[in-house]
Formats: sequence, C-alpha cells, structure tokens
Amino acid sequence: MDHHTTIHEVGEGGVQAVCTLGHGRGVLVAPDDPRALAGAISRVLAGQRPGPGRAYARQFTPEAVAAVYADAYRELLTRRAASGRPGPAASKS
Repeated sequence: MDHHTTIHEVGEGGVQAVCTLGHGRGVLVAPDDPRALAGAISRVLAGQRPGPGRAYARQFTPEAVAAVYADAYRELLTRRAASGRPGPAASKS
C-alpha cells in the first residue's frame, strides 16, 4: 500500500501544522474526533488523496534525502575543520 498522504489531528497549537500542510499537502482533522479521523483515513485509502501532496512528496526520494544529509555533514565537517577544534577521534585519549 503506497499512499503517501499525511493525516494530522490539529488542536489549539496547530498553526504550524496548518501552515506545513497547507496547499493540499495533507488532510487535517479536528482533535478528539475519531469519526473525522476514520473518515479521513477511509477517503485516503479509497484513493481520494490531495494531489499537491503527492507532487510535493515525490521530491523526497531516498537519493535526494541522502544528498541533503551528506551536504549537511560535509558542511559540519568543514566548519569544524575551519574552527580548529579536533574531531571526535582526536579528542578521545
């Protein structure tokens, strides 16, 4: 089963979730409403998925995610080398 749709329950502190899931990238349901959650899950499983969410999710291939992590680690290693601080192996005695 490969649906790639996020279903979130959003409460009072849900401003960030609404911003993140805006533009049709997910399904929002009210908190403490099991019927709404069940309905959302049923619709997703029936194939009624938000279109923009699928397009957005396609960019997160394993290769793309690995490249982002590799770039982040390279940046951290470059900063550490520039700072003159020893790495983990050098600091163990």
